Amino acid sequence: MSRLYCIDSSALFDLGRLYPPSIFPTLWDRLGDLVQSERLLAPEGVRDEILRGKPDDAVQMWANDHGSMFVPHVSLQSAVTKVLRMARRDGIDLNRVDQSNEADVWVVALAYSGDPQRIVVSHESIKGRNTPQIPRLCECVGITHMRAIGFMSQEAWTF
Repeated sequence: MSRLYCIDSSALFDLGRLYPPSIFPTLWDRLGDLVQSERLLAPEGVRDEILRGKPDDAVQMWANDHGSMFVPHVSLQSAVTKVLRMARRDGIDLNRVDQSNEADVWVVALAYSGDPQRIVVSHESIKGRNTPQIPRLCECVGITHMRAIGFMSQEAWTF
């Protein structure tokens, strides 16, 4: 069975910086193939974070070309409520959510709402037991989290 993924802007920004589409087009084509096969998704909040970047940013242009990957927040309300409830119960300080990490709970909720659950791909790390960052939120709800290199390895991509 093919794995399903939910990606955060942190992974896309780092991929764009480290492996720009102009130099690594095959990587970005493969990401696009995953979007087309509905195996790679992100909540609309990730698109919003990407759009706050530079207008000529390659990641922004790629995201605009792959708009079908972005899931509206309205369809995730129930999952967000469940993720927030579990996070609060596990000691996450939800008062620490701000513009820099506001999409994180939506990313995790999108992964949590899938059947089967999706794997979350981000370039965040746990900065404390009570922080509302993606790896910690994934830990709270029992979802697998990995960095992009792990994701590429799971897909058996070589370049």
